[in-house]
Amino acid sequence: MPLLFIQAENDFDLTPSAALAEALARAGKAGRRIVYPAVGKTPMDGHRILYSSPEVWATDVFDFFDSVTGPRA
Repeated sequence: MPLLFIQAENDFDLTPSAALAEALARAGKAGRRIVYPAVGKTPMDGHRILYSSPEVWATDVFDFFDSVTGPRA
């Protein structure tokens, strides 16, 4: 199953998504990791990117879905 990891630069810890994306690549599995510029001012602001800032990531997420499942009709 292809996986997409997205985080803001100012999230609490970027290490897990980096490690998981690297493990996927080593295993030859489909996946992508995107780190966006900082959102807000605090690590919690960055952590909440999915809820607070869909305008930042929505296009990339739908493009990833399209690359995995084919273009939307």
